[in-house]
Amino acid sequence: MHINNSKIYLSTLLVLGLFIYPSKSIDAQNLPSYPSHRFVAYDIPDVPKAVKNIKVTVQELNRNNSLEVEDIKTFNFRKNGSIKSVEFINSSNELYSVHYYDKFERIKLQISVRDDPYVFNRYNYNDSLLVTKRFRQNSNGKILRKNLIEYSSYPFRPIKFKTFKNDSTLADSTILTYTEFGDLKTRVFYNTPNGYGITVGKSITGNKDEFTAWPNDTVAYLKYKYDQEGNILERRKFDSGALEEKNVYTRKTDTLVTTTYHYSSFDGKITSKKIEKEFGDFKEVTSLGSYTDYKYIYSKGQLKSELAFENQRDTTYYNRKYTYKTKKDDRGQMVELRQFEDGKLIQLVTRKIEYWN
Repeated sequence: MHINNSKIYLSTLLVLGLFIYPSKSIDAQNLPSYPSHRFVAYDIPDVPKAVKNIKVTVQELNRNNSLEVEDIKTFNFRKNGSIKSVEFINSSNELYSVHYYDKFERIKLQISVRDDPYVFNRYNYNDSLLVTKRFRQNSNGKILRKNLIEYSSYPFRPIKFKTFKNDSTLADSTILTYTEFGDLKTRVFYNTPNGYGITVGKSITGNKDEFTAWPNDTVAYLKYKYDQEGNILERRKFDSGALEEKNVYTRKTDTLVTTTYHYSSFDGKITSKKIEKEFGDFKEVTSLGSYTDYKYIYSKGQLKSELAFENQRDTTYYNRKYTYKTKKDDRGQMVELRQFEDGKLIQLVTRKIEYWN
């Protein structure tokens, strides 16, 4: 199993966490949301205003031991340095999606050009630059889905999310509550008869597809616990009343330890456990399963080592080491990143940069 975290990729920085949510909560940036008004390409955190566009191509080693294109993205910038658009291209060099941004770097439109008719997401904002509506529709003008977000009065915390189907009926809603310190307290999801459920095909029913909605009741919710300083201590996720996942956060000097437990929906027993230790630029992730354990070591966001261990037979599957080499242009911008596994090249990332002047 190969987990590659050195790949240059797009990361969604949630506007809810960065601009209107001052909490220390780790989960504050995991609120149900839509793509941020800002997209950032990692490994290009400080794009100078002179950059016109950057084309990022990712190649990975395939089964034939040759490099094969996996992903291509082109970032287009305005002369003031703000992001203008992002183009997504598949391994066959075909454009399949484009994201457009306004002068405030707010995402305004996402188009999926591989659909016929084209499908796109359109976003509306209020005077506080907060996204309030998302419309998913096709190029024929038909609205497929609509999402609405309601906020509290200042400091403008999101308190309700609603999803409507193409016939304007309510499909589901999410209610958020907060502590007196502004930390997220609960996040509760409500289904409706028009929302999520199970569809049994006509091949089984013998007549036509039959849809059965989940109960019009709370089907999933989150609970949070904090210390007196507002640091998160625990996050619990429930599904249909049963505990599904629990995160426990502990701090020892400058080290944050996050322990995640997953539970069986049948008997409530723990099915897996993951421990993440973070200290500055260092991160260690240990995943404990029923038969196989994994350990990953990261430094400055790059995977450095990967260990797989069969706990039943006390046997090491593999212990891989990763190294990296970069190349920069005469302006100091990275134009190439190579990743090696035990000395063998497994990934090549190239960045073709065009400057305004």
